[in-house]
Amino acid sequence: MPATAMYLKLLQEQSALLKEQADIYRKLLLEYSQRERYAAISQLSSNPKYKVSSLCKILGVSRSGYYDWNKKRSKPFMLG
Repeated sequence: MPATAMYLKLLQEQSALLKEQADIYRKLLLEYSQRERYAAISQLSSNPKYKVSSLCKILGVSRSGYYDWNKKRSKPFMLG
């Protein structure tokens, strides 16, 4: 088998494995409430290595929903 074909096969196998791992992570993470996922995004996004948009996609929430939650969370609570 030519080197190019072997390399392509290796990439396809790695891609399939990564897709399977991502699916498992999503299923596990979706057991958490939306509020818990937003909190995880808030915590993880403090590291510049992680983008909010990527975290939202991985955790199955909308970016706008996360920002709405974050805005409400940071507002002081007022009675009456």
